[in-house]
Amino acid sequence: MNDAEVRQRFLLLAEELRVAAWIGLGRLKDPQSGAAEPNLDLARHAIDTLGMLEVKTRGNRDEVEERALRQMLADLRITYVEAAKAQAGPVGQGGTGAGANTEDPAPAAEPGD
Repeated sequence: MNDAEVRQRFLLLAEELRVAAWIGLGRLKDPQSGAAEPNLDLARHAIDTLGMLEVKTRGNRDEVEERALRQMLADLRITYVEAAKAQAGPVGQGGTGAGANTEDPAPAAEPGD
């Protein structure tokens, strides 16, 4: 397998995880149900897996891969926090106003992010 094929497969894997996160965030329709409903557990799992991929490939990515992965993670993490806050609802209307999971509200960011 040459470098171009490796890059293409790496970016495809990252994109698959990004799409799974967007589905979990309710931003894309679930291909099985046809509904676009938030599932923050699914989103968090996909985002954390993408973060693990970032850590395990550190030092082995080229500029294109680095930029794509960092942008994906930044966008997804911000959107996750916004979705968790929206799902929790405002204080005084059944929500805490602090996010869906007050113990650990956002997928983990690695040191240096």
